[in-house]
Amino acid sequence: MASSSSRARYLAMEARSVAWRGVAAGVKTTFRLAKVIVPVYIIVTLLKHTVLMGALGRLLAPAMRLFGLPGEAATPLVLGNTVNIYAALAAVKALQMTPQQVTIIGLMVVISHSLPSEYAVLRRMGAAAGKVTVARVLASLVAGMLAGAILRG
Repeated sequence: MASSSSRARYLAMEARSVAWRGVAAGVKTTFRLAKVIVPVYIIVTLLKHTVLMGALGRLLAPAMRLFGLPGEAATPLVLGNTVNIYAALAAVKALQMTPQQVTIIGLMVVISHSLPSEYAVLRRMGAAAGKVTVARVLASLVAGMLAGAILRG
């Protein structure tokens, strides 16, 4: 009987230990993501109120129209493709986009994101990194155009 109660105590202690390690890992991940999300959100929010964002939006509006997006939507797409998905999310939040626009950008960024780092990983693995990267970008563009056409009605 003593062995079953000591086993139960051991399992309870082990469960607490696992739970605390999970909490610690969660906090660590939250801070790691915040290091990207918070600065990007602040920068994009500030840029939104400058002439630069307006000029960028006007310059890229014709290309972004292919996807049913405003010119400013290039910002989260560029950030998603060069930095990571979380940078794109921060930019989308700062730009206060419609649900349809968020859906289109989200679809495009999920297909094609973090291109420099993933290119390096693909090369290290011996894959045809250039071809895979081009395929991802093209798939993202086609998916964005299709989603834009569908969501526009």
